Amino acid sequence: MLIGVISDTHDNWPTLDRVCTYLTEQGIDTLIHCGDVCAPLTLGRLLEQFSGQVHTVLGNVDGDPFLMATRFGRENLHLHGAERAELELGGRRIAVQHYPGLARALAATGSYDAVFYGHDHTVNAERLSVGGRSVLLANPGTLAAMGKQQSFFVYDTESNEVGERAVAHDAEVAIEPA
Repeated sequence: MLIGVISDTHDNWPTLDRVCTYLTEQGIDTLIHCGDVCAPLTLGRLLEQFSGQVHTVLGNVDGDPFLMATRFGRENLHLHGAERAELELGGRRIAVQHYPGLARALAATGSYDAVFYGHDHTVNAERLSVGGRSVLLANPGTLAAMGKQQSFFVYDTESNEVGERAVAHDAEVAIEPA
């Protein structure tokens, strides 16, 4: 199973649209957002552009979580709140948290195959060895271009690996392997 993993959209609709188009074209029907969608309208935009299952946690600049939950309460939206999301997808146990330190602590429990996070806008993918088990700890970066290259991941549950994708600023076909 392939899953799109994004974070820190910060209301950047053009990039969000391009990433959603790419994921849809690739036949990816599940998306994880690691927080900082920002405005409730951006969550609405995400749901307009991506018709698959969307799992999101709240970040530190997500405005009006109540409105996000009530206005956009759709069957394909799973708003997990600020603590964490715990998911079972494609035979993998996955945790999602916005903050790097809390995500690292979740990964260190060894309870998950993969832990995704955001917040610092820095792409990272590493393996932690926990009790003889290899846990993927990964940050897809940001879609916001706030001083960093815009990026996201495609996560393969079969291999428990991520493939980073960079978003080009000036191309019609905006997605390229990084």
